[in-house]
Amino acid sequence: MFALTGQIVAGGAGVTLALGVLFVTPPDEEFVLESRRLEPISVVAGGTARFDLPFTNTGTTPVTGAVLAVGSRHLAASYRNCSTVGDHLVCTFGTRLEPGAVYGLSEPLVFRPPADSITGSRMGADVTWYTRADYAAHPIFTPEPGATYEWRTEPPDPRWGIAPELTLKELVDPPADPPETGDPWDEFEEAVDITVTDGRPADLAVSGARTTVTSGPSTVRVRLVNHGPGRLYPDLYTNNSPALGVTFPTGTMATTDPDGCYRFADLRTLECDRGTDFTIPVRVTKPEAGAGRVEIVGRSGALELDDPDRSNNAAEIVAG
Repeated sequence: MFALTGQIVAGGAGVTLALGVLFVTPPDEEFVLESRRLEPISVVAGGTARFDLPFTNTGTTPVTGAVLAVGSRHLAASYRNCSTVGDHLVCTFGTRLEPGAVYGLSEPLVFRPPADSITGSRMGADVTWYTRADYAAHPIFTPEPGATYEWRTEPPDPRWGIAPELTLKELVDPPADPPETGDPWDEFEEAVDITVTDGRPADLAVSGARTTVTSGPSTVRVRLVNHGPGRLYPDLYTNNSPALGVTFPTGTMATTDPDGCYRFADLRTLECDRGTDFTIPVRVTKPEAGAGRVEIVGRSGALELDDPDRSNNAAEIVAG
């Protein structure tokens, strides 16, 4: 197994970020720096959410140095010991961490949702605290055994901030962990979960399709549009990439999977989720009475966004 590493030292903290290639041995024990559970956060569109990311040294010996990785590069952080690595914000610290002690950030991290965000938009980001050895061997930067890792572009140069360092402080009276809620998002209990309130509504709509072919190859084009005024930010919010569920009429099936679409076993049902305009090659074998359907669906089921007019969230697909 190998990890991505390099010789980039952050702001005097003495931690090397993973950006090159080096053979390492993964640690056999669990991470000793354990993130605390976080309360869900609500913030108005155009407002500011501030939050701490506390953690505990669960080991039996002191640890010197820590690395924080947050799965979002959209947090407002310009500290000279923080940078972006891929889609993560990464901050390095040289603090001595005593066993059993709880630590937090010297000042909260900040998230500012755009003013035209759609009500119900959610920003989710995994949070992990590492020792230096943990960070070097973590799967985010270490492919699975036998996997081939390729940068989509050249390895990015870290973009360090210029503000004074973010530091750690021991929390003498840390807050209690929040109770579990039964929310599916609790699966990511050590994650940041921010929901936008008082934003703008969306008006998502789909266009249906008709093919006049009664037998043989044809195409079906379906489209997703947002009439606003709220804006979709798919790179910012985890639920701002609605998918299209496509079901063809009986006797019609997809012949290939367009980019962003995935066929189910019956070949009459697709889910398309990496775009807004899809032209789908199909074959008509026996036109039947009745229509197929295209509809907007959320990534995990129901659409969570504020879309008051849902009458245009579905349309027919007709063949023959």
